[in-house]
Amino acid sequence: MKKSQSILGLLGELNRKGQPLVVATHDGIFHLDETLCLAMLKYLCDAFHVVLNVQRSRDLFIVNRADIAIDVGMKYEPEYFRFDHHQKGGAGCRKKDGSEEDGTPFSSIGLFWKHFGEDFCKVVLNGESRASVDAGQLQKIWKKVDRLLIEGVDALDTGSVKIRSKGLMVQSLSSCVSHLNPVQIMYASDSKAQIDAQKCAVAFLKQALVGFVMRATDSIVGMAEVGRAMSYSNKTNSRILVLDSSTQAWRGAVVKNPKLALVIQPQLDDGRTWGILVVERDENQFQFPEDWGGCNAEELVEMTGIEAFTFCHDAGFFAATRTRESALAVAELALGIFDKSCCEVTES
Repeated sequence: MKKSQSILGLLGELNRKGQPLVVATHDGIFHLDETLCLAMLKYLCDAFHVVLNVQRSRDLFIVNRADIAIDVGMKYEPEYFRFDHHQKGGAGCRKKDGSEEDGTPFSSIGLFWKHFGEDFCKVVLNGESRASVDAGQLQKIWKKVDRLLIEGVDALDTGSVKIRSKGLMVQSLSSCVSHLNPVQIMYASDSKAQIDAQKCAVAFLKQALVGFVMRATDSIVGMAEVGRAMSYSNKTNSRILVLDSSTQAWRGAVVKNPKLALVIQPQLDDGRTWGILVVERDENQFQFPEDWGGCNAEELVEMTGIEAFTFCHDAGFFAATRTRESALAVAELALGIFDKSCCEVTES
């Protein structure tokens, strides 16, 4: 077996030769870990205009001839693109507190992400994002996706006791993929139905992975804008954080300023709709006035006198306007009404 180059180097070579990428994985029921690996490869193959040829088999003759073997073959040899974790002793664990054996054990996706996740993020950002990302930020994005998704999949697939702390998101994703498998009493193992079902799962997970990378990028790149806006709010003692992009990075930052009640930002970066979002707090939770909720635009304008006011959620946690200025006016009016109602409750 020929010693491999990088994944991007391999795909570049296959593109020049006009050859497919042959990937072996196990047959039978497919799972989240190896299907995520296939989703990564599908995205990369599409980006390099290379055909992905998946061979579902445990036959070592087929496995050993493949360019890449995932979750099958009883070998972890990244230099030869072999990524199994079922062999005796597994394939190692994440480093934690300086000890490699203290962390979550690797499944196939953890191994794959460890070696190729950063390259995957780079290709995704080159194709999907307008953001300019340096090498340090790219590494943070890669690590953030690992924390948000990949490590939880590893924990679930390897039976780690830590899975209970990984939340419902990974378990829900795993359940969705599991339910895409055809019912075994209706179809033979590795029937066309099952092969087609895994292709559907790959397509779904390919888009999910892109979403995770883009969210992680937003949280890291968007922090610069959020930091500037937070600084201004602190200086002016304002309870309103105003952003000029649709970044969601503020969600983890607002806890640093307990005074903030509302965030104003465009819902899309075209600036045609401005959202006013309520910051969730354990105490003194702000809400928009109850009589605004569920009203149409005409009713909202009549009640407030603010012409561009278009929407207020019936549950009182979100409102929208057509302009930045009107969003500020709605926020200030709503805060005034909220403060007055709080005073009335206190006095009574």
